[in-house]
Amino acid sequence: MSDKGFKTHRYAPRTMVAFGNMMAVLLCLFALMLSFAKVDMGKFHEAIFSIKGALGLPQDPLIKPTQATVTGAEFKQEVALVHMKEKMDAVLAKLANKKDGMVLEQEEGFIIRFKADALFIKGTILMTASIESILQGVAAELKEIPNLVQVSAYTDNTLTNPNGPYPNNWILSAAQAAMVVEFLMGRGGMAPTRLQSKGMGAYYPLVSNESEEGRAQNRRIEILILRMMHSQPQEQSKDKTSQKSDAIATEQVLKIEKK
Repeated sequence: MSDKGFKTHRYAPRTMVAFGNMMAVLLCLFALMLSFAKVDMGKFHEAIFSIKGALGLPQDPLIKPTQATVTGAEFKQEVALVHMKEKMDAVLAKLANKKDGMVLEQEEGFIIRFKADALFIKGTILMTASIESILQGVAAELKEIPNLVQVSAYTDNTLTNPNGPYPNNWILSAAQAAMVVEFLMGRGGMAPTRLQSKGMGAYYPLVSNESEEGRAQNRRIEILILRMMHSQPQEQSKDKTSQKSDAIATEQVLKIEKK
C-alpha cells in the first residue's frame, strides 16, 4: 500500500511533548503533597543522607532511624532544620580559627559549639571583639525559625578566685551563658521567650582536664537548637514561675560583674 498523500512525522508534535511534560510535573506535585501528609522519619534521614552523598556534600552521622511518623508541619520543620544547619556551617566558616566553632547534630536537635576562649577573655564574661559579628550572624539565622534555643556554658576544673566576682565555676558558667543569651536577645533581636541559659560548671568535660589542651577544649559554649516547636502561650503560662526565677537568677549574676 502506498504511503503517498500521508504526511509522516519523525518526532512527536511539540504540543504533545509539552502536554507530557506538564502531566509529569503534576504527577510529581501530587506525590509530594501526599508525602507531606505522613512521613517516616527514618526514611527521611536516609533520603537526606543519600542526597548529600549524590551532591558530594559532607555528611554527618545519621541519627538513629525511628519508625515514628510525623505530620506535614513537622516534616517542614525537619527540612528547615537541615537548611539551618547548612547556614550555620557557612556562618562559622567566617571564624579566623575554624577550630573555634563547629555544628554537631544530635537526636534532640543540633548544637553550635564554640570554644569559650573564642567568645570570652578567660575567666571573665568580657566578649572578644572578633566574635560579635559571628554571634550576630547566628542570631540572624535563628530568628528565621521558631525553635527553642538553649545556651549552656561549661568550664574546666581550674579553681576560680574565691574573692573575685566568680567564686566558683558554677557562677562563672552561669554568667557566661547569660551573657550569650543577653547578646542574642539584645543585639540579635531574638524573642526572650525562645531563649534559655544554663551554667553547667566543670562537671561535664569532653576530655580529660589533665592537659592545657584538654582544659581549653572543655571550656566551651553550646547553643542547642531544639527540634521541638516554640512553646504555645498556654504552655508558657504554666511555667511562668520558673521563667521569673530564671530571670531573677540572671539579673543577680550580671550584678556580680558590675561590682
